[in-house]
Amino acid sequence: MKILHISDLHFKDENKNSIEMIVNALIKDINENIKENIDFIVFSGDLTYSADIMENIIEAYENSIGKIASELNIPNERIILCQGNHDISRKIVLENQGIIEKGIASQIIDRDSLNNLLSNGEKDKYSDLLFKRTHNFYSAIEKVKPVKEFYKDPLLEVNIFEYEEKTYGFCSFNSSWRSTGSGEGDRKKLLVGEYNVRRALAKIPDVDIKIAILHHPFDWLAEFDRRIIEPLMLGNFDLILQGHIHSSFPEGKVNSLGNCIIAQCGCLYQSSDYVNFYQIIDIDLNMEQIEFSMRTWFDSPRFVFDKAVNISSDGQIKFPFTPLSGQNKNPTGKIAVMAREVSRYKANEHISFEENDMQDFDKTFICPPLSPAEGDKE
Repeated sequence: MKILHISDLHFKDENKNSIEMIVNALIKDINENIKENIDFIVFSGDLTYSADIMENIIEAYENSIGKIASELNIPNERIILCQGNHDISRKIVLENQGIIEKGIASQIIDRDSLNNLLSNGEKDKYSDLLFKRTHNFYSAIEKVKPVKEFYKDPLLEVNIFEYEEKTYGFCSFNSSWRSTGSGEGDRKKLLVGEYNVRRALAKIPDVDIKIAILHHPFDWLAEFDRRIIEPLMLGNFDLILQGHIHSSFPEGKVNSLGNCIIAQCGCLYQSSDYVNFYQIIDIDLNMEQIEFSMRTWFDSPRFVFDKAVNISSDGQIKFPFTPLSGQNKNPTGKIAVMAREVSRYKANEHISFEENDMQDFDKTFICPPLSPAEGDKE
């Protein structure tokens, strides 16, 4: 299964011509250099530069993710997004910067107070002032990507897909709902919430591969939230996709509960002064590996995406990949896959299919030797 992972577009009027060039080059690069079709698009936040005006969000989507999906024949239901800090309405934050904002912050001081807030807020689908800054983004996305998700609210989206006899659970978390849009001023103040992660996991208990998407790396969360969120995600998800820090580097993390791959995606476009990236993630369950093909934008004079050899040799990184759902199961399935390849090889030694002569059994089937070979003991 192949995932196109992109992040951090920061669309605005001043850069839309440059973004058009980048988007067209990405589509051309995939069509010419990626051998197999893309199955899913994951966008890990910061679609716009500012989400104060809903029409700007719609324009950003249609000229980037929507265009890529259309050109690559990827249906809307296979496009997964999360909200970035640029995708919240800063105007709403500034309007409430005084007593309201300070009062909210004073109430969220530890794990318990955050869990209580989120569990109470779920009753009205997070529609009050606390989550209003998120609404423009989600309203715009519903207009341009009108699909029925398995579950969705402003802080969590869950989708479950069947693919090649396996089930994939995609959980998109909003790590930006407490963002103020102040950049570095948000560091170590953002929240995901244990309650959100546990209810996401409760919705995908039996899927084979669990994938989490959130915009921010864990070190941007408030320390009390990070202490529970990071191990909870590392111990229960197979793959975590993130954005925000504008650099591209996947890593494997081993912990007492299992193995998890974290894929940090660089920005698709920040400016001509930044390195621009995207990733193709290839999950091969038969080979029990995951491969990252990282592509970097080369500006003048080439104006193309090519192998990110500045990150790794040949622009690729591979990791062993055994989903948590299969780590404690009977190894029969793995043995069957290995035996199938050996069987095919051995069968080819005894069966010959000649062109235009498929019906001739005598020529097609070669009887295997049944007499002892020289040196065998009778």
